[in-house]
Amino acid sequence: LPFDPATAGTYRGFGLLNQFLVQAPGARRSAHPDASMVAVGPLAETLTEPHELGHALGEGSPVERFVRLGGKALLLGAPLNSVTALHYAEAVADIPNKRWVTYEM
Repeated sequence: LPFDPATAGTYRGFGLLNQFLVQAPGARRSAHPDASMVAVGPLAETLTEPHELGHALGEGSPVERFVRLGGKALLLGAPLNSVTALHYAEAVADIPNKRWVTYEM
């Protein structure tokens, strides 16, 4: 079956807030099957669509739009490496000999 953001469950490892937001009134969820993002509020659609398969967290992703719009990350007892914007920085950083791993879904 194809991924359907309207009916797909959430990965519990991402925390309770994520699970709550997906079910919140007006929530928008991106259509990426491996790295879907959820947003609530007036910019929800702008943040979540489009979400191309090629770079889940890099250029053109919801995370890039979040960063460019001046979004802020609030950590409630979570470690710094759990901030998705950190993965965006890794994706767009110009690092010599950076290794990309791709896989087919």
